[in-house]
Amino acid sequence: MVDLDNAEPITNFRIEELREALLSARDLNLDLSSDYLVKNWFARETISVIYGDSNCGKSFLALDIAGHIAAGVDWMKNRVKQGKVLYLASEGGKGFAKRIAAIKLENYIVELHWF
Repeated sequence: MVDLDNAEPITNFRIEELREALLSARDLNLDLSSDYLVKNWFARETISVIYGDSNCGKSFLALDIAGHIAAGVDWMKNRVKQGKVLYLASEGGKGFAKRIAAIKLENYIVELHWF
């Protein structure tokens, strides 16, 4: 017969690690400040994806948003915090230069460099 009163608990390194990682709700500090690039659309320090069918305007949309962020100009009536933008055009082709030209016609991009 097993004497449960004097039994030693089984210890497991992973269980102890998980116990130490647990937080109580009272230990949480919720930061309600809004750290956005484009209010209501894109937050800082996050990854966002624009996806859709081929030739539906994803690149134009992405370039338009990027241009507004670079210029610090409101986008679609949403406040924008100005910042540096790196746009990697992975689709290639001659169409990309036309997209850049179309965006530049909007006159909110002060300076634009692309390689």
